Order: sequence, then C-alpha cells, then structure tokens
Amino acid sequence: MYIGKSQTNEEIIINEIFKKLNIKKGKFFEIGVNNLNIDGTIECNSLNLMKQGWDGNLIDAFYKHPLVVNKYVTVDNVKEIAEITNYDIDFFSIDIDSYDWHIVYEILSKKILDVKVFCVETNNYNGNCYLDRVLKLDAPCLYNMEKPIKSDAFGATTYSYNLLMEKFGYKLIASSKNGINAFFVKSEFSKYFPLSGDIENIYLDSNNVKNYWNTKGNPAFMTTAEQLLKD
Repeated sequence: MYIGKSQTNEEIIINEIFKKLNIKKGKFFEIGVNNLNIDGTIECNSLNLMKQGWDGNLIDAFYKHPLVVNKYVTVDNVKEIAEITNYDIDFFSIDIDSYDWHIVYEILSKKILDVKVFCVETNNYNGNCYLDRVLKLDAPCLYNMEKPIKSDAFGATTYSYNLLMEKFGYKLIASSKNGINAFFVKSEFSKYFPLSGDIENIYLDSNNVKNYWNTKGNPAFMTTAEQLLKD
C-alpha cells in the first residue's frame, strides 16, 4: 500500500489526462519527491499511478524511502540515471527547485527519453507566468551541492517552459492548483485537450504561493529560455 499524496491536485489532472489518452497502465519516471512525515508517507505526483499498478522510478538526492532511488540528478548524469528505465515513458515529473528546466532540455535535445506527458514545477515571477525567467545552470541554489544557498530564484516560469516544450513538439494542456505545476503533452495528443497551448486560459495564478525572483532571488542567477534556446 502506497501512502501519501501529490503536491496539490495533480493526481486529479493526471487521471483525467490518461483517461483521455486511454492509457490504463503505463510507465512513469519522477525526479524529486518528498518525505511528508516521520511515518514514511511521501509526496510525489506518480503516487496515484503506482496505486493503479503503474511501473516506474522515483529519484531523489536527499529523501530516504524504500521506494526512492537516491541519486543527485544533473544535466551531466541524467542520461546515465535514465538508463534504469525504459526509453518510452508515459508520465515524467520533475521538481527539484533548481535546474529543472535544463534537465528537461537535456532530455529533449539529446532524446534521452521519449515522453508522452510532462509535469514540471513552475516558479512564476510574483505570479506572472508570462515573464521569461530560468535559473542559470551555474547559479547557487539549495540543490547545488558545491554552491548551496537559500534563494527563491529557482526553476523556470510557465512561459519559459512553454518556449522549451513547443520547440520540441509539446503543448501546454493544464496547470495545477495555484499554478505550481504545468502539464505538457506531445502535440499529436493535443487534439484531446481543447485549450492546449493557451497559457492565458490554462494557467492558474498563485493565490498563496509567493515566488519572489526579484526580492529574495539574486537577479544575477537568472537567464531566459529565449537566450538559452538560441545558444
């Protein structure tokens, strides 16, 4: 029995996505989970899929749990770590509060995995999903073991992810409660989701989750997806 929950309402969105795709049992790969309590319950977006008999892998650098593979994932080793799973992945989730965008870019640009559905944690600049903001790959953050620093400048905005995902043939289809996570599917499946690609109608603004890239995050840590995708 798997005990725990997703971060907000992700399991509801995930169930609806795979119902529309008619996938009853598939393969997941999740980077970044969390221990909620000392009783061993965990927070991850794939938990409900596991309860439904899905197979997959949970990866995290810090949290100890029998279901979790303890690995520190970077752009340099994500290909090696991904070798523990199949090439074809139905559901991929990432939430490591740091270089998430860059790891997704590495997976897509190097064709490390073939993913149907992505769930990515977004960090929307004071609730503004339309700004292009990405944490620099060499910026200090809590996840950087060589340069650990507490900062609210991490990850990337919904807009920055949208630029990345559209470049590689994916469409935005959903946003979780408070706009914490964004969901993308391969363009070939976007016909099942009427609002696909429409940030204005999909994004749910953060009501009680504040991400202060400017006031608490050093601007020197930031770059943009537009610039990164040009390089």
